[in-house]
Amino acid sequence: MFETNPSTLFDEIQLGTFQEMHPSPAAFAKGEQTEGSEPIAWYAGGPASRPSIDEIQISGAINRTRLIAMQADPQICTLELCVAILAWGGMNRGNRDHLFRQPVAAWIEVASAIRAGELSRSEAFDAFARLYHQKAIKGMRPAYFTKLIYFLMPRGGTPIGYIMDQWLGCSVNLLCGQEIVKMDHKLDWGQKRGSDKPERSLTSHVSAWNTGRDYQHFCNAIEALALIMGPNWTPETTELTLMSHGGHQPGAWRAHVKNERLARF
Repeated sequence: MFETNPSTLFDEIQLGTFQEMHPSPAAFAKGEQTEGSEPIAWYAGGPASRPSIDEIQISGAINRTRLIAMQADPQICTLELCVAILAWGGMNRGNRDHLFRQPVAAWIEVASAIRAGELSRSEAFDAFARLYHQKAIKGMRPAYFTKLIYFLMPRGGTPIGYIMDQWLGCSVNLLCGQEIVKMDHKLDWGQKRGSDKPERSLTSHVSAWNTGRDYQHFCNAIEALALIMGPNWTPETTELTLMSHGGHQPGAWRAHVKNERLARF
């Protein structure tokens, strides 16, 4: 899959919309710019049974640029790096508690193998997926273990994996015009503040039934899109741009994805 001309992989209208909204890629946060939750505070609130960590290793501002640099630093243990990644990603505290109430040895072993360059991105995905289905990583689904894969894989070797959360999954499916990423959707009727009429809303999650092969296809799509977007784009900045931003005033692309997703139900 995805071995033909990259321009044939995408829906022409959706691709044109993305290109029009984003003439240039999003930029990584750098320096003292902080993203996500502060790792030490995020981890400190966890269950008493969680393993102890060296807080000095993950103190200070955490952002994408620093996490990528931390991956290559042998002074930083894999457990501490994973804690920083999960905090950066804003993992729900309840899911954090589920994850760290269990023994961490099995998934830290997978994380260490990924960090050492011993697993391809599809192999890394399948390794985490096996643990999920064995109920050994309760609280961590694909959106989070692909965050670990993205930051843990060494740069400059085999192609890295990219973050596959609901917004990346929905974006790639929309652009490709097919379900590259298996998604679970829930449709609800609700009443927005200030409105007297019920409206439909849709929430999506990356299915736990995706496989390493599905993940490989997703990553291939990100790389193909980067080629189309031009020389100033990399797969990593393409992924970041597709993620867009949320909140009460979502970015133009995320708002478009939400509208298109809802229109299909």
